[in-house]
Amino acid sequence: MRIILLLLGIALGVAGTLAYSVFANPPEPVPTAQALPADPPMTVTLGESFLTALVRRGTPATQGVSVPPTALRAEVRDDAIVIHANVDVLGKLTQGTAVLHPVLRDGKLKIEVVETNLGDLSIPAMEQVLEQQIDQRLRSLLDGMPVTITGVKIERGRGLIVTCNVDLDRMERQAAAAGAVP
Repeated sequence: MRIILLLLGIALGVAGTLAYSVFANPPEPVPTAQALPADPPMTVTLGESFLTALVRRGTPATQGVSVPPTALRAEVRDDAIVIHANVDVLGKLTQGTAVLHPVLRDGKLKIEVVETNLGDLSIPAMEQVLEQQIDQRLRSLLDGMPVTITGVKIERGRGLIVTCNVDLDRMERQAAAAGAVP
């Protein structure tokens, strides 16, 4: 009889423990996937090496001015991009810099030339050339993407940071129209 009571006590103890664990601590809900917002944020960071490559690739040939691509370098400073160049203008070698400031104007990224310094030489057209080339290259990165640029800033050590909102509905419609989505 004692053995039966012992077994019954153990069985009731196990059942009580199980009941307590099930009812006192309900199971945690299974996490469900949350829907993405219609315009999720996206960040594009362009580092110094990428900016240098853009400048080297986009520098046009100008009569009387020689700028070997290896003589160009982009540097990210506090709130500006500084382009350094060793420029040969009409046989005279000079160190040149251009200070560029990215701005957001009417939802579009623009690169403004704050100042240029070509030593004792003055070439105002150089400002326009640099601004157009860099602005054109940076805008081409997001070409065809249904994005709205919402911000632009310079961060030392990281580069040019562009924040955007992506229109997922439009992206899906474009993909469906192209036959990528059944």
